[in-house]
Amino acid sequence: MTETPMTPERLAEARALLKTESSITFYSARAKDTMLLLLAEVERLRSELDKAHDELTGTCLALWEEEQDTARLRVATRNARERAARFRPEVKRLQGQRRFLMGQLAKRDAESGRADEAVRQFLAGEQPIAEAENAPSAAEPLTVYRASHDSIPMGLYTSRAAARAHCEAYVRRELGDTVFLGWVPDDDSEQAPEELSAGHDIEPTGYVVTPLEVAAAYDGEADE
Repeated sequence: MTETPMTPERLAEARALLKTESSITFYSARAKDTMLLLLAEVERLRSELDKAHDELTGTCLALWEEEQDTARLRVATRNARERAARFRPEVKRLQGQRRFLMGQLAKRDAESGRADEAVRQFLAGEQPIAEAENAPSAAEPLTVYRASHDSIPMGLYTSRAAARAHCEAYVRRELGDTVFLGWVPDDDSEQAPEELSAGHDIEPTGYVVTPLEVAAAYDGEADE
């Protein structure tokens, strides 16, 4: 069988066809490589997106928890204010009762050591038991009370109440009749000197009542 020689046109067509097939193969390989690169990039972007989603979810959760804490704090603050508003009248009542008790104790000449019993009797609504006024025997010393201001004697009295009244009268002339007065003892003993204080801040006034013992008889041994 004899081969038919290719005409120049057929030869040109064959060469063009081979060239086209070669180009297709080349570009197909390039396209495959590009596709693989695109797929790798897509996976990377998906991973970053998942990471960003997790971070955003964590941030949203933290913000939600912070909002919940803030809401709970607002509720607690509102409840505390409401409770404070309910207790405020009671606090004012107790403060007024305290001032009244201190005034009553001062007026009743409650001595150190007996103040607690006087408060208990007052709160219980009891009438204080009147103590028998026994005159001191001849052998017992007599206690008098000296009223003074800045160590300057103002007078001697047979009762603490009278000495106090002298001091209080002078202070009220200076500060007015409405000022709150109270007596502060130096210590817990019954014969402790006490200083008159003014105002709710308990400012000292310099007026002092000092118990003094006056002997009923001469004791020669005391001089030895």
